[in-house]
Amino acid sequence: MTDRDGKIKSSLIAGTKTPDPASGSIDKDTTIAVGSVTKMYTSSALLKLWDNELTAENGRELGDKAKNFPQGIDTPLSHFMDGLKKKFPDCTYLETIEKTEHYQQVTLRDLLNHTHALGSRDEEKIAVAQMENPSKQFSCSELVKFSKQDPKDEFGKFKYGNLGTELAGMVIESVTGKKYEEALKDLVLEPVGAKNTGIKGVLEAEKETSAGYCYITPFSHDGKKYSGEMNLNTAGNSMAAGGLKTTAEDADKFIRKFLSDKAGENSLFKNPEVVEALFRDKDKEGKHNICGVNKYTDEMRSVVYGHNGDNGLSEASLKFNPKTGESFFYGAVGETLTYKVAYETLKKSDIEKPELGEILSRRDELKEAGFDFKKMKSMVDKKNSFEGIAKEADKALEIAKSKKSSGREGVSDISPSSSPRAGEQPPLRVSLPPSPRK
Repeated sequence: MTDRDGKIKSSLIAGTKTPDPASGSIDKDTTIAVGSVTKMYTSSALLKLWDNELTAENGRELGDKAKNFPQGIDTPLSHFMDGLKKKFPDCTYLETIEKTEHYQQVTLRDLLNHTHALGSRDEEKIAVAQMENPSKQFSCSELVKFSKQDPKDEFGKFKYGNLGTELAGMVIESVTGKKYEEALKDLVLEPVGAKNTGIKGVLEAEKETSAGYCYITPFSHDGKKYSGEMNLNTAGNSMAAGGLKTTAEDADKFIRKFLSDKAGENSLFKNPEVVEALFRDKDKEGKHNICGVNKYTDEMRSVVYGHNGDNGLSEASLKFNPKTGESFFYGAVGETLTYKVAYETLKKSDIEKPELGEILSRRDELKEAGFDFKKMKSMVDKKNSFEGIAKEADKALEIAKSKKSSGREGVSDISPSSSPRAGEQPPLRVSLPPSPRK
């Protein structure tokens, strides 16, 4: 939490161990992958492009309509389509978008606010590409290419997803002639002074970034089976919608300049018209009306603006209160269910802070005992509590140990029926040790 002057009032718990030994420990200077918090940065970059065109430069008078953004953030997507198809000829999904009945009505604001109804990313296709090349860094256009339509989608109705923001990223690339990560740096990161922020895989401080592991649930595609667990520090399945890494200090610099309610020196924007457009629908019902920014009510019943993020390897939250000038940033490393269960079984053995090697070894023991991810996931799907899952894991280890000592091979299935009552959704990703409090 930082006050109006940017002074830290309280901070994250430092020294938290990460699952990747190369990452060291989390501290105030550690870059954290913030997932969907990235969507606010993409929104700010689009608005900044418009702001730049409105600014009295190169002979343009303040107030003149911008060439690329004749209707500002409400400019139709169709205005950019010819440029998009020319720049990204391999992105065949653009043709699908053009055939959508309401295509001509879709605006940039619709893309940012998840009301475009143009479909959603096909996560299965993305997972296949990622499994075949775990270190692949997807571009915005590649992610849009891996998309599919849903006949149930309704234009103007909110449906959260990543497709709209990735399309916005393509618009940024088309207008600037630069890659998304380069344009974001020029338009937003450098102007706000966020020197330790960037897109994962591109950021220079990669080795200092907290890392986690993510298990991809087994699935089949075109007759081929895919499954596996991978370190997501080098892999990724998002760009403009979730590819950012930042520090607490940089996040504060960004949020207070992006969400300043007055244009000028303390704002990312020079033109009041842009700020007014950003906050145009702030008083409407619903929390997703403000150009990729969500509206929340905090414990003091004050309205704050921001976004939460979760990308499988970490989670984050970045919020700002325009009235008090306070900002809030939360970040935590995430682990998969298998990692957490192994960690908890070791803690039950009176090991206060298990080391990485011990945890990985215990995961192998659980797998050999027949208590692998598939079994844990089936218990999650049946709404068993996390405590119940950990309890059954201990039973599996005991049975395996007993059978091994008696010379018998193989382990019978462990039924989750004795787990605590259903209805409690277990946490799939947590921090180690206990997560910092929000």
